Amino acid sequence: MGRPASPARLFRFAPLLAAALLVVTGAHAEAAVRVGLSGFTGYHGYAMSDVNDVIASINDALSSPGDEVNLDELKGDVSFGAGVKFDLDPTWRVYAEYEHLSDNSGGGNLIGSAKIDVSSETFLVGATYFLPSKGKARVGFGGGVGYYDFGGNLEASGSYGGVPFSGSQSASGTTIGFHGRADLDWSGIMTRVGFTWFVK
Repeated sequence: MGRPASPARLFRFAPLLAAALLVVTGAHAEAAVRVGLSGFTGYHGYAMSDVNDVIASINDALSSPGDEVNLDELKGDVSFGAGVKFDLDPTWRVYAEYEHLSDNSGGGNLIGSAKIDVSSETFLVGATYFLPSKGKARVGFGGGVGYYDFGGNLEASGSYGGVPFSGSQSASGTTIGFHGRADLDWSGIMTRVGFTWFVK
């Protein structure tokens, strides 16, 4: 599976979160701020054209007539995460969230085999504005900024011309992104729909 989240990476966003909370506390010192904790999971689709090009090359290299290799492309998987939210009043909420996503593909034949693991850790902070509502359900729109940490690993082994081979290769990267979101929120249930735009 993907790389486990290390404490250093999990708390890399701590200074930004602390600064945001100080601003919130100062601006709403006289108001009763409601604090909530959330855990969530869901299916995420993503574009990994570079990784899928490598998978296609591996399939071609290992396949032979009557003995084809078909490693699955990486298109999406289930993610999980947790967050803390602060309702400043019935209209405004600020939040900080962490989310983990991983996926893998692998396979082989008598010629050789390969396995690919990819993962990402996401740290988000942002704000949501909720439309006025007379019931328990609320509809809100918001956005924020995120720090994204990606990593992947490829392992391959087999035999070519009677000579065995094996090896591995890793890659990683980070970026800053912005996200927009729409929330349908009431006690005990959280539903999220949104998009993310990467800086680079």
